[in-house]
Amino acid sequence: MRILHTADWHLCDKLGRNDRTEDLKQRVEQVATLCEEHRVEVLLIAGDLFSEQANLQDMAAALQHIRTTFKPFFERGGTILAVTGNHDRDTKVDAVRSGMLLASPNTAANRELQRGRMYLFNSLAWVKLSNHRGEFVQF
Repeated sequence: MRILHTADWHLCDKLGRNDRTEDLKQRVEQVATLCEEHRVEVLLIAGDLFSEQANLQDMAAALQHIRTTFKPFFERGGTILAVTGNHDRDTKVDAVRSGMLLASPNTAANRELQRGRMYLFNSLAWVKLSNHRGEFVQF
């Protein structure tokens, strides 16, 4: 299984009055390009997906950009596993994650995730994900 490990995206960040949205979108697009060039199956985001300044509206826009940018990745079964960090706000992440589960609930008792989508975790979790050959990897 090809895995790309990243961290500290800090989406929706601002430096003073400077909104970094466009710069951060370009970085997300670069990561998506790397995923395609190297046929990555799992993209890990280990902490700080969002800036602590992010509001729900900005988070929704950032996730929409991820969905659009990574569409080819998701269509070929690529999966994003994102874990929150000290800059992510649990209450906001809980709201976002609840919406993600409405769209595609993971009800498998064996903790097996569906490929081709994004998961956001803000508590201890272990899950299984199959690669393109049906072999399982535990995260």
